Amino acid sequence: MLDNHPIYYKNRLIQIFSDHWEQFKCFHPNLVDENIETNVQKMMGCGMFSKGYAEYRCSCGHIKRVPFSCKSRFCLRCSKVYIDKWVEKMRQTIFAKVEHRHIILTIPSELWEYFHNGKMLKLLADCGAKLIQELARVCLKGRDIELGIILITQTAGRRSTWNPHLHLLATEGGLDKKNKWHKFYYFDYRILRKKWRYILLTSLKKELRENPQALRTIDAVFQKTEEYGFIARAKKEKVRKTDIIGYLIKYIASPPIALYRITDYDGEYVRYWYKEHPTDRKVYNKVTAYEFIALLIQHIPPRV
Repeated sequence: MLDNHPIYYKNRLIQIFSDHWEQFKCFHPNLVDENIETNVQKMMGCGMFSKGYAEYRCSCGHIKRVPFSCKSRFCLRCSKVYIDKWVEKMRQTIFAKVEHRHIILTIPSELWEYFHNGKMLKLLADCGAKLIQELARVCLKGRDIELGIILITQTAGRRSTWNPHLHLLATEGGLDKKNKWHKFYYFDYRILRKKWRYILLTSLKKELRENPQALRTIDAVFQKTEEYGFIARAKKEKVRKTDIIGYLIKYIASPPIALYRITDYDGEYVRYWYKEHPTDRKVYNKVTAYEFIALLIQHIPPRV
């Protein structure tokens, strides 16, 4: 008889969801849509023989059966395969001999709630790309150049809570209309922070113009951040060029929590750790299984 639960002993995440998912949906139907349901069901069936398997037979009579993986980006096992393939694709795209800058663009917590859908996350990404292009134009005194930009939207903070922000890998230079290369390496942080604030908030006001509460919040953030703008970083990468893509994408595009960070599950409570910013100190957190599930499913990427 085939063992239909081999993965349970290796993957606490599957066990947590298998134990509580049906009840969670009854208690929190507003948190589950069709896309989330599909990804969770795939993840819970990952590595189970009942979902299908490949059978290999040797002439000696030996038979080996390998259960299919779910290939869901929400699955902590399968997402690694997805990310590795993405890294390889990006390595073939990036200009290996060009210096790059790692740019992090954050937004105030008062605005996080407005980015819980694909359309708004796209708006966030578009604003980030627009910012870098405008910043280059300012620093190059009006000259238009085409930069190389790899942009990744991340929704999870260090605690795996909802915290939408952007990571960009931008070339320190670009091509003008005559295909002449122009170096762009100076980042004025004051301009970066204030322009990021202006571009994002004006775009939000336009998109959410029919939402009076959102407009009041945006106006309040405008006033609150007038002096310093939004928090942003544009550090020069110290990682070797051959590793920079792998480093950035694996660090950023990974699921909201890794299996090794889930240290204990007793059937009711889940204990996990994260590294506190800026001390990098390990902090342990204990939540109910329902709280843990709600924490993770909000990061399932919307269907495009």
